Amino acid sequence: MEEIKLSGYEDWAAEKGLSGAWDARDANGVANAFRYVFDVTDPDVQESDFLGIAMGEDGRVVIMTPEVVNKGVFNLSVVASDSPDGTGNVVEYPLSSYGETAIDEVDATSRFFRIRVDIRN
Repeated sequence: MEEIKLSGYEDWAAEKGLSGAWDARDANGVANAFRYVFDVTDPDVQESDFLGIAMGEDGRVVIMTPEVVNKGVFNLSVVASDSPDGTGNVVEYPLSSYGETAIDEVDATSRFFRIRVDIRN
């Protein structure tokens, strides 16, 4: 299996003084990949600082995130599901680089959202 090059992340982490793999989590539970993607080095940042929910003028949910600064080898998406554990009617939407991802669903009584980051194949 070919090893994936994460030099962009590794260079950024070294420059910012961060340690650990891209999927390691800090004391606040924030994965290094989120810090890299959104270029956030504040040690006090929480996972909840990366995700907000608003209603668009058309009544659809809009997921609010910081703008993507470093994408590199990562895929980013918003995962919508019926349950907090990420199960039930799961739909994945590409994350907008501009910080506003419209969710193309209507008439859902209850939905849960999270940001997903993984390595591109």
